[in-house]
Amino acid sequence: MKVKEIINQLHYLQKWRRGADVEQPDPIEIGKAIDGAIRELWNFQRLKVKIEKKKLPQGEKIIKIMRPIIFRGKRLDNGEWEYGDLLQYDDGAVCIGVHSKNYTDDGFNAGQYRHIVPVDENTVGQYTGLKDKNGKEIWEGDIFKEDGSGIVRSVFRVPGGLAFEDNPVSFGYDHRAPVYPYSSIAEMQNASWLSQCCEVIGNIHDNLELLK
Repeated sequence: MKVKEIINQLHYLQKWRRGADVEQPDPIEIGKAIDGAIRELWNFQRLKVKIEKKKLPQGEKIIKIMRPIIFRGKRLDNGEWEYGDLLQYDDGAVCIGVHSKNYTDDGFNAGQYRHIVPVDENTVGQYTGLKDKNGKEIWEGDIFKEDGSGIVRSVFRVPGGLAFEDNPVSFGYDHRAPVYPYSSIAEMQNASWLSQCCEVIGNIHDNLELLK
């Protein structure tokens, strides 16, 4: 159900509830509309879109959009990647909740997830919100190559966010420490460089040999 249809259905429901001289709406259609509204609100919340407007000397405006919060991890049963929400349970299980895009005819969608899959917690990584020069998403744990120099680096987690190595001589995922020189992905200059001059060539879980 499209957004305009959702709005029309819910508007009609409110008219009926408030005593307007209209026929009782179809419960199944209302159920679909409510689920559609939940879906749209959930998507909006997940994207965590924040628009910040600032005046520039020329009167222009900067619009800042926060990155979507998405995780990936390798399934315990078959080693395939899953993408979605990171879920951690009291028994220690780490799972990825994969969102459903299809809603049932009766308007019911269990827990907003198509399925929940146990994953190897050592492979869990977060989406950086960036794409490489080829439009491929860049994730925590990815390995990328710099144009021109051919230097290979990887994306890893540091206090406060995600980063990549500064020192091209000593890179190696197991060698990092809080004092290891690195550059934050959150800095606009670094983000621009990654998107324009770098190519994702693998990740530390499937292609660790690329860092050697």
